[in-house]
Amino acid sequence: MPLAPLYRRAPAAALAVIALAIPAVRPAGASEIDTAVAARYPGILQLFANGEHDRALTALSGLETEIATGKSESQVEKLWKAKLHVLRDLIDDPEVLVPAIQLHHDAFVAYRGEGLVQLARHSRTMTAELVEVYASRVDTKPAKALAARVLSSLAGYQQEDGSIGSAADLFARALDLDPLCGAALLGQASLYEKLGEYPKALPLLEKLLANEPKNLEARLRLAKNLERTGEPVRAFTLLHDIQKATPDSKDATANAWVTLAYEEQARMLADEGSTKPAIETLRRGLERFPSSTEMLILEGYLMERAGDSRGGQALANRAAQAARSTVEKNAPRLLYNRWPVDDLTAARQQLRDSSNTRLKRMLAALQGETAITTVGGNP
Repeated sequence: MPLAPLYRRAPAAALAVIALAIPAVRPAGASEIDTAVAARYPGILQLFANGEHDRALTALSGLETEIATGKSESQVEKLWKAKLHVLRDLIDDPEVLVPAIQLHHDAFVAYRGEGLVQLARHSRTMTAELVEVYASRVDTKPAKALAARVLSSLAGYQQEDGSIGSAADLFARALDLDPLCGAALLGQASLYEKLGEYPKALPLLEKLLANEPKNLEARLRLAKNLERTGEPVRAFTLLHDIQKATPDSKDATANAWVTLAYEEQARMLADEGSTKPAIETLRRGLERFPSSTEMLILEGYLMERAGDSRGGQALANRAAQAARSTVEKNAPRLLYNRWPVDDLTAARQQLRDSSNTRLKRMLAALQGETAITTVGGNP
């Protein structure tokens, strides 16, 4: 299944032009949506600028739910244009857009969690369009890097929801903006991997590791995909290198990648008939991770296959005991098989941090451009 570019740049580019060209004075005969947004959206932005994140989200949800309920998709599309009209008055300082991006990103997450598909789609589109306007207006490497991370965050949620085409397009656009965006490189590579398009994953992972050589997940995924594409020697070497890493004992995710490196190397050895070296590899791994049920089971299996049924049974008993005494919510293989999250978590934190440093600028822009008498519209 090819990942055709479904995320088109034309609408975003057109939006950037619209955002700059919308007249500051609204025409006579404005729609009910225009009127409602003009009256209430500035107050929502002020709540957010004052640091009242939850109240701002509640007020935004109230406004958007009221407008969207029972309305056609074309009517809901007018909502983002009306909000852009408000933002048009504020972006003499384009950095003001960053808190607005954060607000609509978080609204998307909230709507998604509540199963409000239409509003989630609206907020995702609004966030992506504002990102494009911001990247276009500021046009610096840091701005494009931040924009890429926001798009990667949206793509990550799309991955989780099974919208693979949309996720791939968002990751691709993120890499247009910042070719070294780690979240996008890992996310796009994992998409190709899950689709069985292993050769396409390789250059993305190679680029990521060239920029982030200590990224254990990227190194593990590269090893797996190299093995699948006929480069077992490089894969074996990468797995051995991962085993040398010594993450903090509290970093469960990083330790999961090291655990899997022992398992995968042992499996490769076993597959080529080198049972004794495979068992030795697992024993080294179990010295570090004695409660790893998967390594215990694999070593027990290999010992039985080698004719040591008593030793294999002893390991099976250890595995059963380990399984009873620990709850592996984040078992290594489970972590590997789900969509990457660590880089996306970092990207989302960067957006929050960047937004927080610009709240005063948004507040100043609001106070300078509009007089707000009722904060949030509906108290």
